[in-house]
Amino acid sequence: MPRPEFAGVRAPRQRLTSIDALRGIVMVLMVLDHARDFFGLVDVDPTDFDTTTPALFLTRWVTHFCAPTFVFLAGVGAFMLGRRLDGPGELSRHLFVRGLWLVVLEFTIVTFAWTNTFDGPLWYFQVIAAIGAAMVGMSVLVLLPPFVVAAIGLAVVFGHDAIRPWLPEAPGSGSDALQVLFGSRFGRAASRSARTSCSCSTRSCRGSA
Repeated sequence: MPRPEFAGVRAPRQRLTSIDALRGIVMVLMVLDHARDFFGLVDVDPTDFDTTTPALFLTRWVTHFCAPTFVFLAGVGAFMLGRRLDGPGELSRHLFVRGLWLVVLEFTIVTFAWTNTFDGPLWYFQVIAAIGAAMVGMSVLVLLPPFVVAAIGLAVVFGHDAIRPWLPEAPGSGSDALQVLFGSRFGRAASRSARTSCSCSTRSCRGSA
């Protein structure tokens, strides 16, 4: 029988070592990718076989597992949290607020960390904001019947690449929301250009120091 002074104290939740280990491994790989961006050869595309080296290519290839794993773990965390909360309504509110905060974090702290300015013209919408937007979406999905969620999931998986041939390929030629969601070419080019500028700026600062 529990002692009276501990009757209202919850036992600490046991963490899943496998999830923590996977999260840690992916964070190390993400650091590798960012270190290459900031301190590597900015004029060499690591995925261009004409200019890259095997080691440089592998540092970029292996980090392609990072973003999908982060998104997967966010979904796992939402599922496990839902099992502890009092119904889908509470889970929906939690996901909505957490998702908005992640989007705000991407547009402020993360953007400043990459560009050293809050003035634009480039505002990052990458992994953290994508996870935040997905959480906002999940805040609605958790309130729907499972068969509706399954139908939406299948539509996203099989419809994503099917619509890309009809997407605009230049700024201002179509919906900016679609360009963000589907990753049109000019968006990737702008992001690569910004990272190159930031890396060059960082090196100049180090050289001056």
